[in-house]
Amino acid sequence: NNTAVATVDSSGTVKGISAGTATITVTSNDSHKTATVKVTVKNPVHATSITIHGIDTVEVGKSITLTFTVEPSNAVEKTATWTVQTASGGGTATINSNGVLTGKTAGTVIVYATLANGAKNGKTITIKA
Repeated sequence: NNTAVATVDSSGTVKGISAGTATITVTSNDSHKTATVKVTVKNPVHATSITIHGIDTVEVGKSITLTFTVEPSNAVEKTATWTVQTASGGGTATINSNGVLTGKTAGTVIVYATLANGAKNGKTITIKA
């Protein structure tokens, strides 16, 4: 009854449009049975910070796995984009989409985890020969 809050497609999938409440009514094909449900649509909670976890050293040719957490924990952002940058003093590494960092040359790198909403944090990693 409130399509500004929620809509229902022909397969019965409910889509939240904006915060509020709506009553959804379904009627059988023969119009003999109906059912209603009240749905509440809430605004999404976005992450305000991201923290990278894991050890801060790796040997050349070895790998470590980094993870992250977001605050608040019920934020809609659940995935991060990982990048790595050479820091002063050199050092190179690669990192994949799962947070696995592999040391390539000795030195220091900074690993960044960035969320879709722009929240970003970095961690310095020392790569040992």
